[in-house]
Amino acid sequence: MQRIKKIVIIDDEKDLCLLLQSYCIKNNYEVHISHSLYEGLQILNQVIPDVVFIDNNLPDGEGWGRFYDIQLLHPNCILFFISAYNSAKQPIIINNNCFVLEKPISILEIEKHLQHFFKLEQLII
Repeated sequence: MQRIKKIVIIDDEKDLCLLLQSYCIKNNYEVHISHSLYEGLQILNQVIPDVVFIDNNLPDGEGWGRFYDIQLLHPNCILFFISAYNSAKQPIIINNNCFVLEKPISILEIEKHLQHFFKLEQLII
């Protein structure tokens, strides 16, 4: 039996969090939400997620500034970096598990990445 995938959403926009949560629950993911960077990073270390959605501009810091920390601590996790504007300071993607999404985000784009990644994961196992 395949284990349930865990997703952490770190974004201060509550409507976006609810949209992502609804999509993820319908697709049988376990979802954890934080509206601050500090709390979100604590959740990441408790949950050990398969997928992380993290906004850049959070009330207590820049999510993209924690890119390398997250990637080092959770190297097998899919990372979706979200921003409301096209930033010249986008993180340098160092593996195929990281994606930059501009708001408004596309659920279809997210679904495509998740299906591709998890299909590859099933082939490897």
